[in-house]
Amino acid sequence: MTDLASVKTLLPTSTVPAGVSSLAHVATTAAPAPPRTPAALQKQLDELIADSDTSLRFRVDSTSHRIVVSVLDREGAVILQIPDETALAIARRLAVTGSLLDARA
Repeated sequence: MTDLASVKTLLPTSTVPAGVSSLAHVATTAAPAPPRTPAALQKQLDELIADSDTSLRFRVDSTSHRIVVSVLDREGAVILQIPDETALAIARRLAVTGSLLDARA
């Protein structure tokens, strides 16, 4: 039978894996302040993805007042849009009439 003292010697003395800094260092390192304006956020995102073949465009739909994110290729063609046009059409209808149903029916 193994006694408690011999088990303790088998346990690692540090829980931090080799080659990894301790969490104390992470806690004392200040993170950069996040951008405070939409333009600053857009600039930061543009810098992050400058080397990729795609770019992001953010806009607010004028009727539904929803945020729309578009992923564009190098030529500016839309690859993906969130929300898509169908979802925007539904949101626009709700914003204008308050209902999806036609009141004339």
